[in-house]
Parts: sequence; C-alpha cells; structure tokens
Amino acid sequence: MYKTALLALVASFSLASTALGEKKQDAGATTGNANLCKSLYEIYDLNMESFYVKGQTNKQKQESYNAAQSALSDFRKQGCKVKDIK
Repeated sequence: MYKTALLALVASFSLASTALGEKKQDAGATTGNANLCKSLYEIYDLNMESFYVKGQTNKQKQESYNAAQSALSDFRKQGCKVKDIK
C-alpha cells in the first residue's frame, strides 16, 4: 500500500513539474511574429552601428552594446531566425 501511495506521489509530482516548466516558442517566426522579429533585429542592427561610430565615449559604446545584446536576446526568446526576417 505504501509503495502504491509513494508511486502515485512521485507520478503526480513529475507531471506537475513538467506542467510548470517554461513554455518555448515554436521554431521560426509565425506571420504575426514576423513584424516583431524584424523590429527586434533592426533595433539590434542600429545599436551595433551606433557602437562602431567613432568619437563616442566608452560609456556610450557600452550602452549601445548592452542595448544591442538585449534586443538580440529578445529576438532569440521569440524564436526568431535571421532567415525569417528577409
């Protein structure tokens, strides 16, 4: 009896832990997501262009780089691919 109860407890815990896991986006951009992907990539691209502009202070370059990395992170979290934005 204790084995059955323990087995049921383990099974319910394993099902609950998988249900609470983070949901992942489908691979590739969907049609509704395509504009978001394109915008995020443009933000990344503009910030990287700003990073390479001469005459900036190190602080300005770092801010541009951080913003570019944040946009790239969001781009990836949305399941976007570079091939999807063309």
